[in-house]
Amino acid sequence: MMEIEFKKKIFNKIYLPYLNDTNRFLVFYGGAGSGKSVFIAQRCLYHCLKSKYYRLLFCRKVAKTIRNSQFQLFKDLISEYNLTKLFIIRESNMEIQCANNNLMIAVGMDDKEKIKSIQEPTDVWLEEATEFSKEDMMHLNLRLRTAKAPFNQVVMTFNPISTENWIYESMFLKNEFNSKNIQSTYLDNKFIDKEFAVEMARLQSIDENYHKVYALGEWGGAVKGKIYSEWQMCDEIPEGCDIIYGLDFGYNNPTALIKVALKENLIFIHQAIYKSKLTNSDLIRELKALNMGSFPIYADPAEPQRIEEIYRAGINVKPAQKESDSVKKGIDTIKSMQLFVTKDSDDIIKELRNYKWSEDKNGKSLDIPVKFLDHAMDAFRYAVHTHLTQPTGIYRFDFLDGRPASKHESSTSKHQVPHT
Repeated sequence: MMEIEFKKKIFNKIYLPYLNDTNRFLVFYGGAGSGKSVFIAQRCLYHCLKSKYYRLLFCRKVAKTIRNSQFQLFKDLISEYNLTKLFIIRESNMEIQCANNNLMIAVGMDDKEKIKSIQEPTDVWLEEATEFSKEDMMHLNLRLRTAKAPFNQVVMTFNPISTENWIYESMFLKNEFNSKNIQSTYLDNKFIDKEFAVEMARLQSIDENYHKVYALGEWGGAVKGKIYSEWQMCDEIPEGCDIIYGLDFGYNNPTALIKVALKENLIFIHQAIYKSKLTNSDLIRELKALNMGSFPIYADPAEPQRIEEIYRAGINVKPAQKESDSVKKGIDTIKSMQLFVTKDSDDIIKELRNYKWSEDKNGKSLDIPVKFLDHAMDAFRYAVHTHLTQPTGIYRFDFLDGRPASKHESSTSKHQVPHT
């Protein structure tokens, strides 16, 4: 028999008392970077390995969003803890099978037939639980009725974005489900990056509600001064659109590449990349894997060296137009059109729901967006504003002494960047 040791040092102290908690409902809520999702993934692996019978449903509202969130987190931890020999990971259906035949199965609430077909689950993990309706949660809870396990459990993880969500009323005000609620913040996470801690502290001077939710881990109020209040979700980008991309660079903050499709008065956006810790080499590799062909990428012009390196790698990237009033103009252009976002673009959706105008000390709205949760918003604005307002002429690169130099010649109404 193989013996596996989970050392206490891999866990944050605040969560250890709940490693073996048997309460029917466990609610882990709080600020960004608190490590709650990592702990739940650790906890699931622990129970999967030690239990005689364990069958977890790890869930998001939309099934496609699981691949880059919970599923990737499980894979990362299995690799980090040298457990690869004990798990079979099935990429096609995002199923993880342990050597003892216990299972962890990905399901989205947009695939209820799959949920019905899974026999005798023991546990459910709802990541970004505020995305789910109360009916979603109750439907999943009713699936947990097997006697093969000593207890059945629903675990929920989320940022407490707004008291207008059903979770606040049902599980905090009325406590309808007798849930055990565990609050945490980035200060409880001993593994947090110092740069992220600085970002959280900075929120106090940027926006009171953001600071309350993401730094203090407290329930926020309704988002005032939303920039994009009218948008819809769609299944996919339709055919026959003009395709462009917007790119916002990051490292500690995520790098965001947003696919933008324009058709008459319609804008469709899709999340292509949204990842932190990407070097330029990493980013080039990911861009090439997307096989975007010659579709233009409009990137943050504040990073000319990164743009040049990506261009030299054979990718059709160019600096976005960024004059003094381009932010307001770009937002106005987008707001004049009908905006759709693909339903599996979870980070874009999160940003859209929170993107708001700054306020002065008297609460008066300013024509400047709050600089937080805005990476996708910046990226797709770069693309739309530059593409629809670009000056006439040919934009091209010539190489002089091995270094690229841009030229502008007035003869056409499109920017063209030929590959070299």
